[in-house]
Amino acid sequence: MAKRVLLVSAIIAVAVALSSAQFSSQGTITPGGSFSGSASFGAPLPFALPVVTGAPYSGEEVNESLKLLTDGTRITQKMPGRKVWRDGDGRTRTERPLGMGTHQPSVPAILEITDPVAGYKYTLDTQNKVAHRQALPAAGSRPTGFIGGSVGSSPSAVVYRNAPLPAPAGGGGGSRAGDMAPQPRLSAANPPMQPRISHEPLGVQSIEGVLAEGTRNTITYPAGTVGNDREFSVVRESWMSPDLKLQIFSKSNDPRSGEYTFRIQDLNRAPPDAMLFTVPPEYTVVDEAGAFTINYKGP
Repeated sequence: MAKRVLLVSAIIAVAVALSSAQFSSQGTITPGGSFSGSASFGAPLPFALPVVTGAPYSGEEVNESLKLLTDGTRITQKMPGRKVWRDGDGRTRTERPLGMGTHQPSVPAILEITDPVAGYKYTLDTQNKVAHRQALPAAGSRPTGFIGGSVGSSPSAVVYRNAPLPAPAGGGGGSRAGDMAPQPRLSAANPPMQPRISHEPLGVQSIEGVLAEGTRNTITYPAGTVGNDREFSVVRESWMSPDLKLQIFSKSNDPRSGEYTFRIQDLNRAPPDAMLFTVPPEYTVVDEAGAFTINYKGP
């Protein structure tokens, strides 16, 4: 009997969005390892993402998690990551498994080429030799509500307006989030419980042969903030390469969920082969106006 496998569905955050706004997949793997199923892809983000030029590289992204159970058991998981290439013109190519935890050779890989020079993103269907082409947003376009700063810069440099909420049932104008429910009265004797946030520079070190600048952000939750009976902290380190404008390593430690690390291994700063950023000549190019689905059939 075939084994039913539900693969990952992920919404990519704006800060790291390099692909479709949404991706989901599901399929079946037979006892012989044959895969059949489908993958659905959302439309590109409705605004332009930063394009980094003059800083080519290639490498593989690795994500790991570590959870420590109350009895001392350690659970370590290494998630399949993406292989990434970027050329000097800002073109990128990514290859990633169709789903997390599916290592069978028959399971397809997702190949995506983003070409900001030509203004298109291509998702390659390697089984049917089809390149699904989507137009990228115009350079310089901003998210809805954007009024300042630059997308992809420090979060404090990006400013958004509060968008009005839909009108309540029965008529009436739109309302803000703060108008949805009565607000408690606060006084100096009854202050709100708010987490404390600290920011600490960690200096510079070499990671994967690249100089990276580190920062540590700590969020401390006083007792009672989220129902906790004692204070606890969530700590995140991030190491960025100024030359590559790229996060090389990060680590977060949250006592509620465990430790997570991200790193780029096998980092190579040599310009990748230009053919990696072109659609193979045997592929048929199909223009997609929005979301689309790729169907895979087992042998």
